[in-house]
Amino acid sequence: MPKHEIVVPDDHLPAWLYLHEQNQPAYIEPHWHTSVEISYTLSGSINNFFIAGQSYKTRPGQILVINSADLHSIRTFHDPEQDERALTIIFPYRIIKRYKSDIHAYKFNINTLSEEKWDSHPAYQALQEKLESIAALYHTDAHLRKTILLLEILELLLEYFLEKRKITLSDKQDSQQKERITNIKLYIEENFRAELDLEDIAKFCYLSKEHLARFFKEQMNITVFQYLNYVRAKHAYPLLLEGQKTATQIALDCGFSGLRTMDRALLKNYGLTSREIKKKNINQRL
Repeated sequence: MPKHEIVVPDDHLPAWLYLHEQNQPAYIEPHWHTSVEISYTLSGSINNFFIAGQSYKTRPGQILVINSADLHSIRTFHDPEQDERALTIIFPYRIIKRYKSDIHAYKFNINTLSEEKWDSHPAYQALQEKLESIAALYHTDAHLRKTILLLEILELLLEYFLEKRKITLSDKQDSQQKERITNIKLYIEENFRAELDLEDIAKFCYLSKEHLARFFKEQMNITVFQYLNYVRAKHAYPLLLEGQKTATQIALDCGFSGLRTMDRALLKNYGLTSREIKKKNINQRL
């Protein structure tokens, strides 16, 4: 079963941002998420970017958008003669919905533009410039400028690259399931600090505990509590890097029952314990 990607934005930014600079073969298995993902090839090429039934081989300057619930995967092979760099931005569904409340009825259409049309499309060129700018700032602490650029990128996408979806009966049923899983995720992400149990979440979405557990596992390929601990770990990680609180305080602040529980979640998601994360941060500062 394709895995559903879990997306939590960076602590200081409205979107998840990652600059791929490792020149080595990579394969990301088929998965989907409710968020909207942007891939921008800075240099080199992504050999096989599979999105919603279409395969793309990217070129420098090419922008690809993965719409909400689009199944996608990546396979790339390292060319030792090329400097391969790509930027990924993932806008959480709730961020996009804040600015476009009926986003579920639309999709972004940008992938079909040919290279010849890039030069004659002012909005595409503006996107390229802003993506280049945010890539250049990636390793800096310019959080405010990054935030402005991310929101300007989202504004360009919403203003120039939206089109109405053609919805079939099966699409409507699938959309209802996606909407339900999105609401469950939002509830967890907004309440991860609380002592949540399965019954609390089931009451929120008007399901039995058994139905909720089965439905969530089918849609996400992980359990409700695996997702909950993933969200808690994602929020604990930057706090551990800041080093202003003890690991135990951070564990409790992020909803874990204690340090041991947080360390298990950190090991599963980062391969490091809280002590190792703190040590890693200290070594980077030296």
